[in-house]
Amino acid sequence: MFFDKLIQDHLPFINDSQRINFYKENIQAQCNNKICVDVGAGTGILTDLALDGNAKKVYCVEIKKRVCQFLREKYKNNNKVEVVEANFLDVHFEDAELYFLEQTGFQFNNNFLLKQFFQKIKTVPSIPNRYTLRAYIFDGIINDKPHFLVDNKSFPKNYFAHCMKQQTIKPTEVIDVYELTAQNAAEPLRFKIDLTGYKECTIFLDDDIFQDKDKSNGNLYIDWPDKPFTIHIKKAMRSFSFKWANGAMQIE
Repeated sequence: MFFDKLIQDHLPFINDSQRINFYKENIQAQCNNKICVDVGAGTGILTDLALDGNAKKVYCVEIKKRVCQFLREKYKNNNKVEVVEANFLDVHFEDAELYFLEQTGFQFNNNFLLKQFFQKIKTVPSIPNRYTLRAYIFDGIINDKPHFLVDNKSFPKNYFAHCMKQQTIKPTEVIDVYELTAQNAAEPLRFKIDLTGYKECTIFLDDDIFQDKDKSNGNLYIDWPDKPFTIHIKKAMRSFSFKWANGAMQIE
């Protein structure tokens, strides 16, 4: 089928049903009769979820002029929606009661927009309200990009478990290394990994979003070209400190 380019560009995410369900359940559980802010509104799918959940008003904040034109046309007859053409970091909404942000790509590619988002909203509730980084550690140097199979409720019984057993190269360890919330968003992104048992290794960093204890469980941008973030350590045998600064990962 042929679509407007904006919709076409967003199809991988629009078609991610688990991701949509994560946002639908959490937005509609919280947005009733509230003033909401959709940060980086895109095609407006999260705004639509909020409207379906009886939001009082939705500010659609979008920095791209072409996208704003799309949104204004879409909502021209809806007095509950106000399209705001601006960088979210430059505007303030005194009456906002709920923020939601679609995870805009892989955080290493956008210099952790989520950190800036959490610092901006401060104490106002948001969706998501928690973000984690997970390290998949492999023994040796691996140059191929891994493929992830996401557990899906619609799979036949035991299908996921059986597929997972067929991995040809398995990680030696899988550990959560960092959690981002509004409470620590102003702090530097740092974590340590003990690699004492490795002469050399490959680390793939992947991520997930949460709402309290509710995990997304979706294929959240897992197929973006530069995801996951890859780190090769050729001389390990000790603990390493990692820090994200100035748009790059620094290893100590």
